[in-house]
Amino acid sequence: MGGLYGSFHVANKFYVQPELLYSQQYNMIKNSGEANGGYWHSLYSGKVDYLNIPVFLQYEATDGLKLGAGPQFGFPIYTPEMVDGAPNILESMRAFDVGVAAEISYRFRDLGLGVFARYSEGLSNIAKKEKGSDKNRLFSFGLSYAVSELF
Repeated sequence: MGGLYGSFHVANKFYVQPELLYSQQYNMIKNSGEANGGYWHSLYSGKVDYLNIPVFLQYEATDGLKLGAGPQFGFPIYTPEMVDGAPNILESMRAFDVGVAAEISYRFRDLGLGVFARYSEGLSNIAKKEKGSDKNRLFSFGLSYAVSELF
């Protein structure tokens, strides 16, 4: 995952942090059915590149420690994977995903360096098919650096 973010102070201890992120997300697709008097199951995993736009409302609990939550909007942009004979798995996906995300982060103010842990849960079905419900779920951990600390 990589990207850009901005953190804007809006009120006492409250911040809004929009982000623009590129991430590679791995999907597990489980299929099953009945054929020739028996049942069949298949498991497929595929990598999909996403452009995600989370917008966090953050509360600064202590100096440098922030708790945040907010909506996340995702756009699948690329995958080399094929499924069910389709030229590309993107053809079986919706072009837009909406979800919610929560995070805890800490920034070492003297260094501008930060660490975070995040969970996002998709609210919309990412598959074009009407049957079933395929949603994104993502845990992520990472490092951040505040470029404004350079100036």
